[in-house]
Amino acid sequence: MLSMYFFSTENWIRDPQEVGALFSFMDDFLGDHINLLCEQGVCIHILGRLDRLPSFLKKSVEDAVAKTSKGTTMVLNIALDYGGRDEILRAAAKAKNQYTGDLNLLSEQHFRQYLDLPEMPDPDLVIRTGGEMRVSNFLLWQIAYAELFFSKKMWPEFTVDDFEEALIDYQQRSRRRGGDAQYVSRLS
Repeated sequence: MLSMYFFSTENWIRDPQEVGALFSFMDDFLGDHINLLCEQGVCIHILGRLDRLPSFLKKSVEDAVAKTSKGTTMVLNIALDYGGRDEILRAAAKAKNQYTGDLNLLSEQHFRQYLDLPEMPDPDLVIRTGGEMRVSNFLLWQIAYAELFFSKKMWPEFTVDDFEEALIDYQQRSRRRGGDAQYVSRLS
C-alpha cells in the first residue's frame, strides 16, 4: 500500500494557474497510465474532497477508481484536495450525524469508520521528501505511531536506492507504539 499526497486543502491558495496545471497533470497522468495501472493490478483509492474539484478531474478520478477497483497487487491511495484536519472535522460531523450511541463513549475504532478510508491500515512509515521537516497536515489521525523518514531530495529525484535507505533505516527502529519494548515484544 502506498499513499501519496497530491493536492492539499491548503493548496487552493496557490496561484490559480499553478492549481490548474496540477489538476491537468493529474488528469493527464490518469489518462496516460490507467491501462498500465490496471495491468499491474493497482487499485486506486482517493482521500479528500472530490466535490470541489473541476468536473473534468472529478470524472477522471472516478473513472480511475472504478477501472482499478478489482486490482489486488497494490493499493494506491491518492490524497486529493485533502487535509488531515479537514478529514478529522468531516469525520466528526459524520459521527455526530450518524453515530447512534452515546458520543461520549465513541471509541477510536468507531470513529475510524467515519474517516475517508476507514479500511486503510495506519502507515508504518512516512517518507517526507524535499528537505521539509514536517508532516504538512497529512494523515494526522493515521500517522500517530508511524515512523518518519526525511529526505532532502525532491520527489522526482527520489530513487529506488533512496527508498531502500528509508526501509533500512525503518528496519533498525524499535516500534513500541506507546509501550515499552518488552511489552510490545510479548504482543508479537
